[in-house]
This record gives sequence, structure tokens and C-alpha cells, in this order.
Amino acid sequence: MGEAMTDVVLVQEIPLAGDGKLGRLTLNAEASLNSLSAAMIPALQAQLEAWRYDAQVKAVFLDGAGPKAFCAGGDIRQLYRAMTTPGLMKDAESFFDAEYRLDHTIHAYPKPIVVWGGGIVMGGGIGLFIGASHRVVTETTKLAMPEITIGLYPDVGTSYVLTKLPGRVGLFLGLTGVRLNAADALALGLADVGLPSAAKDDALAALASLRYTESGELNELLVGEALARLSATKAFAPGESELVKRLSEIDAFTAGSSVNEMVARARAYAGDDKWLKVAFDSLLKGSPTSAHVILEQWRRARGLPLDACFQMDRLLSRRCAAANDFKEGIRALLIDKDLQPKWSPARFEDVTAEQVESYFR
Repeated sequence: MGEAMTDVVLVQEIPLAGDGKLGRLTLNAEASLNSLSAAMIPALQAQLEAWRYDAQVKAVFLDGAGPKAFCAGGDIRQLYRAMTTPGLMKDAESFFDAEYRLDHTIHAYPKPIVVWGGGIVMGGGIGLFIGASHRVVTETTKLAMPEITIGLYPDVGTSYVLTKLPGRVGLFLGLTGVRLNAADALALGLADVGLPSAAKDDALAALASLRYTESGELNELLVGEALARLSATKAFAPGESELVKRLSEIDAFTAGSSVNEMVARARAYAGDDKWLKVAFDSLLKGSPTSAHVILEQWRRARGLPLDACFQMDRLLSRRCAAANDFKEGIRALLIDKDLQPKWSPARFEDVTAEQVESYFR
């Protein structure tokens, strides 16, 4: 088994039972929950490009070091330094450009990519996860796009996927940042197979035992069948989908054409459903500007091709990097840790249509 290592990404080439290799990439930043750093992105990009043209590499397996997370998101501490240090804003813009290029590469990759989404899969982690040909969740999976809490929006091309979910579920996920479990992800089609955490080595062995062909499409079928067979032999209880149980409440909450209507419903909620309370509380504490931008993003993304969604994200992220709320959200959560972000505007009702439109120009 060949193995190389950078500071942040482990690279392995595992011999197959037949001719060829299985490429394995492991995000190697366990202490930061494998947060996607400016060093990690080009390492992943370069290896995927090398393997794209290496006929010996038939498929790729992507996972994260340690049991707690596949990837908890982008390294927003790095972004904060870039956004708040004179002369370094280009570094923040370059981070987003490189991240989205990597995510798009995964979506369009000509060989099977299996992503092991155990533990926390959030933000930038979803960007790596959602476009893979085979997305695995486990009993520990916690999947979310909680960007509204830091003054951002669901980026990494997720608008392409969220707009295709039933009803207005995708909008609800963006506005509330609610956490999904494995059952939620499988029910919504955001994941393809569920396996117990302890079965990772079994999955690698199953993939290494396959007799691959020269066709990427046929190999995707082979990989899917192998994972399905393994799932059928492993005791995996993903539990109940908390989201699917509440589809009618979600549609009722997101009905209408304005964020202010939805905010009013969240404020007026008097029920005892703890899951919904957490979701509504996340919206109400989040950035008012982000909420309005998220609704407009969801409207515009419907029907757009993947490339256009990434182009929109590229523009939106540059706008967010230059504005107040993204920096302020990171400061309150991770820098000063006072959990008291000073949003501008502070009230949902004070965000104007012109302010929202400026993010899309």
C-alpha cells in the first residue's frame, strides 16, 4: 500500500484485487474537526487532478481523520484574518475561488468518488460531500449548512441541490441551519447509503476487491452495488427522520414571499416541539441580511445549472467578505466568543430590497 503525507492531507494508493489502485484522501486536521484550510484545498485539488489522468486509479475514497468529523466546514478563522487584515482581502476571495473549484471538480469527476460522511459534515464539508458519486452516512452523521449564524449563506454549490428537495425544505434548511441525521439525509436523497461507523475498513476492503473496468460510468455502478451489498450485511439503524415527520409544518412556515412573514411565524410559535424551537431560534439569532439573501438565492437558483450556481456563490461570497455581518458573525462565535453578534441591520424588518439586490450585482 503506497502512502504519502502532507501536513493536512493523507494520500494513499491501495492496490486492487485486479489491476489498478484505489486512491484514498484523508483530511488530516483532527484537532480542528478537519476544517477545510487554505493549505488543504490545493492539496486535494492537485491529487484529484493527478488521479483523473492516472489510468491505474479506478476510484477515490475521501474521509476525515478521527471519529468526530468528516469536515466541520471551512477554516473561518483563517478567513477572518484575511478579511480583517489590510491588504489581505484577496486571500479571502482566493480561498472561496479555490474551494468552489474543488467542489465543482468533485461534482464533475469522471471516476467514482466515495465520501465517508461520519460525524460532523457542515458548510465546506458539505461542499466536498454533496457532489460525490457515492455519499455514505453513519449513525454519527450530523449534517448542516448553519451559515446564517455567522452572517453567510449556504454556499459551496448547495443551492443547486437544495432547490431540488421536496417543497420548500431546501429554503428551510438554509434559513434555520437545522442539523440533519443519517435518516434525514437518506430520506431527502442527500446521501446514498448508510453504514455503521465501524464498517469503514469493510467498505475500503469491498472497494479494493472489485474488478473495475475502463468505464467510469460502469465503475460507478460497481461501486454502488458493492456499497449496497455491504449495507445489507451490516446492522445499521439510522433512526427516524426528524425532518420528514415535520414536512407539513416546514411548508407552512416557509409559505409566502418574504422573510419577514417567516420571522413573524417563528416569533409567534407557541408549540412544544423542541426540534422546531431549535430551528426557529437559529433563524431569529442569525443575520437578518443573510436571511433575506438566502431567500433570494433560493429563488434565483431554481432551474439554474450547476456552473451558474457556483458562479452565483462566487459573487455572493465576495460580497459577504466585504460586508459587516460575515466578519461579525465569526468574531462573535470564534474570536471573542461572546455569542453576541452586532448585525447590521440588526432587525429583519430593516433589510431593504436594495441591500439584498446589491449582493447579486
